[in-house]
Amino acid sequence: IRQPLASLSIGNKFTQEFIDIIAEEVNVEMVLIKEGEQISLDTNLTEELINKGIARGMIRGIQDTRKKENLNPNQKIKLVICADEKLRSVIDLYRDMIQSPTQVIDISYSNESQTHIVALTDHNFSISIEK
Repeated sequence: IRQPLASLSIGNKFTQEFIDIIAEEVNVEMVLIKEGEQISLDTNLTEELINKGIARGMIRGIQDTRKKENLNPNQKIKLVICADEKLRSVIDLYRDMIQSPTQVIDISYSNESQTHIVALTDHNFSISIEK
């Protein structure tokens, strides 16, 4: 699941190692242990979860662009981003989460379309990479 969800409730018959794997693969913030064998997934999307999903989509888009540019995975880059106000607020909120895995050392904004278009579910943005 690409969109992070709040929680998954599962029965208490699993090891901690298995619970950790489930949490990562199902993409939930928390795994709740309940009595019995019933499994339930909290699919209510809060604004925070939606924004985290957008940030993760941006990370994928930046990584895809790095690949198109044939960049070394450890090469530090600067980004110029053309995005609407909603995406800019998500970037500002999750800046560290976005920068760390993508090796981005600086993000600046432009009102002009950039070299690479990245399509998310509800938003598009464009980026240029400066080496």
